[in-house]
Amino acid sequence: MIDYDWKAERLVGMVSFDDTCRPAAQAARSALEIQLLKEKQEREVVLLEALDEAGLRRTHARYFKSLEEMLAQAASA
Repeated sequence: MIDYDWKAERLVGMVSFDDTCRPAAQAARSALEIQLLKEKQEREVVLLEALDEAGLRRTHARYFKSLEEMLAQAASA
């Protein structure tokens, strides 16, 4: 589960769940979204799947890298 602040362009938090814990992950996401709404926080909370964190960072780099880093990486590819 990723908690991302778009205004600040930063990852606020990341929690890993075992594959067998999908209901717990969904409940955690819902609870966090409710908490953020109550606090009037505008953040994105998503559940993503990957074999490992490296794969997640590769496929969803926008949560881990700045726009400048992604543009530089694309330019060098």
